[in-house]
Amino acid sequence: MVWWALTWGTYHLWQPPHRRLFFIDPHFFYFLPQNQIDIIRTLIFIFVGTIVCLLSEAHNKYEREREKFLLAEQIARRNAQQQTRIREHFIATASHELKSPITSQKAYLHHLTQLINKNGHTDYQPFLKKIESQADKLTSFINDMLDVSKMHAKKLQYKSEPFLLQEAITDALDQVDNLLIKHTIVVKGKCTKPINGDKTRITQVLTNLTSNAIKYSPLADKIILQIRKDNKQVIVSIQDFGIGIAKEHQQNVFKRFYRVAGSSEKSFKGFGLGLYLTAEIIRKHKGKIWVESTQGQGSTFFFTLPLEKRRLKNS
Repeated sequence: MVWWALTWGTYHLWQPPHRRLFFIDPHFFYFLPQNQIDIIRTLIFIFVGTIVCLLSEAHNKYEREREKFLLAEQIARRNAQQQTRIREHFIATASHELKSPITSQKAYLHHLTQLINKNGHTDYQPFLKKIESQADKLTSFINDMLDVSKMHAKKLQYKSEPFLLQEAITDALDQVDNLLIKHTIVVKGKCTKPINGDKTRITQVLTNLTSNAIKYSPLADKIILQIRKDNKQVIVSIQDFGIGIAKEHQQNVFKRFYRVAGSSEKSFKGFGLGLYLTAEIIRKHKGKIWVESTQGQGSTFFFTLPLEKRRLKNS
């Protein structure tokens, strides 16, 4: 760079005055001899040329570093997408493979329960109920994995038809009945106006939230499920009196695979799919979902559903 500036400056030094490109007025140095003026001009040109070259080199270096960064970011994004596809494929494959044997086990369990009841061996019923409860948990988890896989593949189907919320609540309570050992679910309020949507999916939402309330309040004995109408929507809340959720975690509990870290949460197993799937179903129904909680005092999950007719789009 410096050599270029010296060569360019020397070249201009030997040019006739009318062909020089210097911007300095020759009358500015009228008190100096002509040869000193040419030297000063040359030095100024060399200085300016050196600065321009340094700036140009810095700009080129910045562009090279920027291109490297963009390339690395593109590679990282491609790798992340590939890992996500591999994980989704594994989840879908594992879920399908697990569903058949679990279904067979539940069928054998049902048959065994009938035989035991027929022979009057009532002492075995509590153990059978526990086995059935664990099988239901595993079935629910497998179904959640399948639904998440379908959701990301945009193959999760939604029905769009009117149904009564009370019927969905009844179905959900029937599904969590095996989990009820000492808890009582208190239902307050009702909604007699039909809701347009997928009854099976809303039942799934109610089942997930109710089973979570039971799971995370092991020392409590009551769950409150409340229904309220507000303008053109219905508001459903499910309140427990368990361990609660710290404020800094409340916005993240609906993210996929998110697990609240803490000493009190380590004893509760899960993969963080239920609330994620629940939130996606509610959003698909044009509703909202949120949680209000105080750590150590319990949590209340809310979701809304519009009462006016809206056509659902399959994901």
